[in-house]
Amino acid sequence: MKKVNWKLVVAILALLAVIGKIVGPPKKQATAKAAPSKLQQFAAHFSSWDGECATATKAIKAAMNNPKSYEHVKTNYKIIAPDSLFADVLVQCRGTNAFNAIITTNWHVKIDYNGLAHTATQIR
Repeated sequence: MKKVNWKLVVAILALLAVIGKIVGPPKKQATAKAAPSKLQQFAAHFSSWDGECATATKAIKAAMNNPKSYEHVKTNYKIIAPDSLFADVLVQCRGTNAFNAIITTNWHVKIDYNGLAHTATQIR
């Protein structure tokens, strides 16, 4: 069995350490993140749990007789045009009317891609 020359092993490790310090670890290239598209900005305003849009809910509650009775049923949306600034959100919800009867209503809310509601009208 051959003897290990420890001085040579230490010298090689020291040389590798010096080379590693000089060269350094590989640098990560900075990648520019692309700006989110309008559709991604718009989709961020919807709940992944039940699809509810918080800004549409606020606009609907502002127009209801009894905002505390609001109960979300379902939400659908339609992009008007790819280059448009707005999208149509159709919301079905339950609430009480002026006679305290529980009714299901449909609402049309016009929302921009930043999440601001511009109009909320009840569909009759």
